[in-house]
Amino acid sequence: MSFRTLTAIGFCAGLKIFWQTGAFMTQRQRIPSKYFPWIFFWLALSGPVLGWMGRWFWFFDLFSHFRLQQVGFLVLSLPFFALWRKRVLFAATLLMILLAGTPLVAYVPGSVPLPEGAPVSSPVRVTYANVNVANVDYDTIAAVLLRDNPDVLVISEISTPLYEALRPYLKEYLFQKVVPRNDCFGLGVFSRVPAVSMDVRYLGEAPVPSIRCVMPQGAKEWVLWATHPTPPMSRKGWAWRNGQLKSLVREIGGDSRPSLVAGDLNMAPWCPWFGMFSAVGLKDSARGKGAVPTWPFYVPAFMRIPLDHILVSQEISVIQRDVLSLPGSDHRAVSVIIGL
Repeated sequence: MSFRTLTAIGFCAGLKIFWQTGAFMTQRQRIPSKYFPWIFFWLALSGPVLGWMGRWFWFFDLFSHFRLQQVGFLVLSLPFFALWRKRVLFAATLLMILLAGTPLVAYVPGSVPLPEGAPVSSPVRVTYANVNVANVDYDTIAAVLLRDNPDVLVISEISTPLYEALRPYLKEYLFQKVVPRNDCFGLGVFSRVPAVSMDVRYLGEAPVPSIRCVMPQGAKEWVLWATHPTPPMSRKGWAWRNGQLKSLVREIGGDSRPSLVAGDLNMAPWCPWFGMFSAVGLKDSARGKGAVPTWPFYVPAFMRIPLDHILVSQEISVIQRDVLSLPGSDHRAVSVIIGL
């Protein structure tokens, strides 16, 4: 077969492919006008719906932490449905925004004012930080965490080298309970407030420590819990996290004294499992002060989620709440001033 014949055959084949591709593209351009709004709608809807199913399956639990982003995506989709004149989809999306966004309203700054008559004569500052076990910038860690002179300092992912490096900075903290580890579950509590007792607890089946501290406040006492459950990145991790926090809630529910929980709980406030804390009278210190994301600090701000928490009993007033940048860590620290 000659070169000219091959060229002619190739040209005809190319012309046929071009014609078919053009017909396909013409058909493809008609698809969005009919199907794309529905695809867009179900995509926007899938995040909140899958997150609500996180109560029953670990993988769906991962979607529940991104409620801020999901509601934002739903809001951004409204102009498109209006432009496409899809009234049903517009109304359904608006309803979903109301359902998914309602839990966020309590975190709007100023929405939860300080109760009148709240005692502030003896305020206590509690600072919590997940420092990242791989972080070796010890001087910076100390400078950031001690900048506001916290009365109680709780540190997650504290390793033996970090503990030894911090000891010169923590001489004023006479009451200490530390479980240093070289994995991500070391834990330490350092207090200038005299502690009646400080003990290590292992809650649930997870082989990770929690620390329970009983603190005096005048003639009364309050209880501080430091904890860092496993991340729900597998069925086992999800079960361990939930079991650990269920055990913690049972401990708090059986104690009549006011409680404070500080830790990287590996769940956002809108995770379906987060409601177990309100069942025993705990409230998120971020309510009324902004749901500031704390992890992961190495990604753009719109992709971050709030995993680090300080929760308090109803008897404890949150006077001030700050979120601190912590160089070398993928988390941000949380610091609160409380009044009993």
